Amino acid sequence: MGRVYLLFWVVSLALCIYSLIDVIRRQEHEIQHLPRLFWIILVLLFPFVGSIAWLAAGRTPTAPPKNRLQVEYGEYDRPGRAVPASETDDEAFLKSVRERAERQREEYRRQQRERERAEEAERQARRQRRESGPDQAGPEPGPESGGSQ
Repeated sequence: MGRVYLLFWVVSLALCIYSLIDVIRRQEHEIQHLPRLFWIILVLLFPFVGSIAWLAAGRTPTAPPKNRLQVEYGEYDRPGRAVPASETDDEAFLKSVRERAERQREEYRRQQRERERAEEAERQARRQRRESGPDQAGPEPGPESGGSQ
């Protein structure tokens, strides 16, 4: 009977150590139902039951074992991500991007020409007011004459 208890204790200890290491090494998105800290506390306080609970419910079912040599890529660094699905789709997309950029450049140039015309018209209007003299146009409103800006 003592051997059965000893065997149960050794298996429980091995299971507890394995579960504890597994909880610690897993990434957050691979842990289910409870936060990592609660799983660690559960495995430490109730070694046998906590370990069984971790193995049954805490891990993601399809998580592959962690390989130290395995390289994990971010969403945008994944190899092959920038490869187009088909050559024609890629060309059509690039053409649409170029056309949109050209339309935006033309719109910017048009707005810039309109702005320059408005500034030139304003300069001419000021020049005409100065040339016509203060008696016909009146003084320009400014801070000393109480005009609003």
